[in-house]
Amino acid sequence: MREGGRDVEQRSCPGIGTSRAAVESRYCVGMAVPLASVNLRCNPFGELTLAERRSLAVGDFADLAAELLVPGTAIQVRGDCGRGKSSHLHGLAAHLPQARYSRVDHGGPVCAGGIYLMDEADHFGPLRRWWYLRLAESVAVATHADMTPFLRRCGYRVVDVPVGQVSAAHLRQIVGSRLEWARLSSGVLPEVSDEHLQHLLAEFGDDIRAVEGALYDWIVAGAPLFVETG
Repeated sequence: MREGGRDVEQRSCPGIGTSRAAVESRYCVGMAVPLASVNLRCNPFGELTLAERRSLAVGDFADLAAELLVPGTAIQVRGDCGRGKSSHLHGLAAHLPQARYSRVDHGGPVCAGGIYLMDEADHFGPLRRWWYLRLAESVAVATHADMTPFLRRCGYRVVDVPVGQVSAAHLRQIVGSRLEWARLSSGVLPEVSDEHLQHLLAEFGDDIRAVEGALYDWIVAGAPLFVETG
């Protein structure tokens, strides 16, 4: 889809941001403010292009990327919606420019060989899934369900990577990198306080996408000082 003149990636699992009424109640505003007023060129918690997601993926992906250089390897990135499965694939792609990324539920391409990064792999049944990855030398799949038996039947050695349980430090990295990326000019950026961060973790747990949704609304509201409400 197009957003702000950019091709952005649509996500199949819906975000769970706060409602507009909740935003207005929490931040005491009634309309969006210009992003330039908070030193941002765009909302850093909106949808990103594939290239942007690749460059902004936060994590240590080097060891997993090395696994994919071994033919016959399947990395299974497994977890619920919003926990960072796709971000893992984009982080792997940043280390493996020769890899082919495919959002198969949005018409992504079948593997033609080499390293294949298959997002939303459980969108298909086993036969069609096998058809998509049958030519892959190695593969990483993002899935909600455990596909270990299927991947082993396809002849792969499986490395299982469950995702979730995000820490405050990891969330701080994500927030900081997004804000810096969206910086308009030198000067002060909006600040997500420790209190605000802990509130988001308490409200949304390890659902990173829901946290991003809430922060998107916070930026729209002008990035006001967070005040806990009873």
